[in-house]
Order: sequence, then C-alpha cells, then structure tokens
Amino acid sequence: IGDLPEEFDEEERVSVRKKRKKKQPAEADFFPVEKIENGICYLKDMVDTREIEKKAYITVYEKTECDDLAGYIADDFGLIADSIMLHYSDEWLEKVISCYKEAIIPCGKL
Repeated sequence: IGDLPEEFDEEERVSVRKKRKKKQPAEADFFPVEKIENGICYLKDMVDTREIEKKAYITVYEKTECDDLAGYIADDFGLIADSIMLHYSDEWLEKVISCYKEAIIPCGKL
C-alpha cells in the first residue's frame, strides 16, 4: 500500500512486507467469472454487486484497519463488478482494473 509510515518499527515493517509478498487473492474470489470472450467478461450468475463491495470492504479493513481506504477500494470493486455485468468499459476503468491486477491502489491521474 505504498510507503510504510515512519512510526513503524523495523519488526512492523518486516511483517507488512512479508504480508505484501504473499500471493494476492485470485480475481475469482471477488468476481465469479464464467468466461472471457472477445474481451467481454461474463459472470457465472447475476451477482449482487453489493456483496462484492462488502467482501472487498471487509478484506481491506481487516488488513489495514482503515475504514476510508476500505470504502474507496470497495467502491472501486463495486464499479468494476457493475461494469462487468453491463459489459461496459472505457479507458479510465481499464486503467483502474489494471492497477488492481498489479496489486496497486489507483490514485491520482491514471
């Protein structure tokens, strides 16, 4: 999640770095994808995107204890899920998705 706060001692820094290196959750954990065909992502069933947002929020909050960050990321995941269901895409959204695929929290100009 970027640079670590200065007040972290070395043990905390090592612990956070180790957690970051662990395998990232598969996209399927958040998005039940059935298939991708001609650049269009099809979900297995009609999904209530609020559940995806809730799972994203809980996951981020448990790891960071930062409710603002959890809210921002959950909103992004809800937006991504909605776009998949509606088969909608644009340049900005693709950049946001790309950031998350690289385990980067999107911020600023993308």
